Amino acid sequence: MTLALVAVADRARAQVNVEVLRRRALSKPQFLSADASFVGRAGNVESGGFALNGSAGLRRGRHLHFVQGSAEYVEFGGKSTVARIYGHSRYGYALLDWLVLETYGQLQGDRFQKLRARSLAGAGPRFLVVGSPNFDLNVGTSLMIEREQFDVDPHGTFPWLRVGFRWASVLSAALRLDNRTELAGALYVQPRVSDFADTRMLVDVGLQFRVTQVLVARVTGVLRYLSAPPPGVQEADLEVRSALGVLFD
Repeated sequence: MTLALVAVADRARAQVNVEVLRRRALSKPQFLSADASFVGRAGNVESGGFALNGSAGLRRGRHLHFVQGSAEYVEFGGKSTVARIYGHSRYGYALLDWLVLETYGQLQGDRFQKLRARSLAGAGPRFLVVGSPNFDLNVGTSLMIEREQFDVDPHGTFPWLRVGFRWASVLSAALRLDNRTELAGALYVQPRVSDFADTRMLVDVGLQFRVTQVLVARVTGVLRYLSAPPPGVQEADLEVRSALGVLFD
């Protein structure tokens, strides 16, 4: 179980990196974790609040399943300025040591990004390009269908409801620097199948250092890009997060 205290410089969240969670699920037959975070923001919104997160994973032979969920509430000036919910479930079956077939589903809401609700499901292969005790490199691709409902003027030019397919690809890598330190990163690209100019992209790089057997320090940098955001939401989004927590495994 993890208990983390977090400070963040952040604008908005759209995609979420599940690669770190996947690596945790692969390293253990099963795991269960939860954390409570304090979040402070500067930029478009200056505020403070709390976030609750939980995850679980199960690995049996060639089968791998993990789930993740989070809820965040921020109050500033006596009213809610950011409210988010997120849930992700993923199942993978290893056909070969280097080839995994995956299917996943996700639910998400983000008031700050004017995203009232996003639901999606997808499936596709994942390839282990390089695998060693200290370094691994993975490539994944999938086709996903999503339904998005936005908090915008229904009579405006931006659609309040969008349903369509996206081609989702990910390139991820992890480097174990020593017994206590690990560097991991991932690049996600998700163009709309009917219009490749409508693209979401995420770059996530994080450094984790185990201070003691139970104390863990993390620094994460995330860059997000939306080529077609709702009115009032910026295309580019940079987040830097530092965390200090306790980990029992």
